[in-house]
Amino acid sequence: MSSKENESTPTKVEEVENNSLIKNFIDSIFNAGINKNIHNIARGVFVLAIISSLTLVYLSNFNIHTIVLSFLLIGLFCSVELFRSQLQEIKKEEAKNEDKKNE
Repeated sequence: MSSKENESTPTKVEEVENNSLIKNFIDSIFNAGINKNIHNIARGVFVLAIISSLTLVYLSNFNIHTIVLSFLLIGLFCSVELFRSQLQEIKKEEAKNEDKKNE
């Protein structure tokens, strides 16, 4: 009977992971910048939106309005990813410049 109780109750590790995701989300609201968890959530939302818009294109018999909506969503997703990668490159270059100044 105790083994069944252990299976249904969450372990401390699972609780810490859940708390850390919530804590990271709340911290990202009050702090400048975007952490990795929030970026992954945004990626998931974009992917789901793109999938649903492509489904809508199919269901609406390839209506031009839904096709344009899909292209806009894909373009927005690509621009957000490009901006994020460019921002990471700039941060890496700034870190290298600070290391050179410290030497």
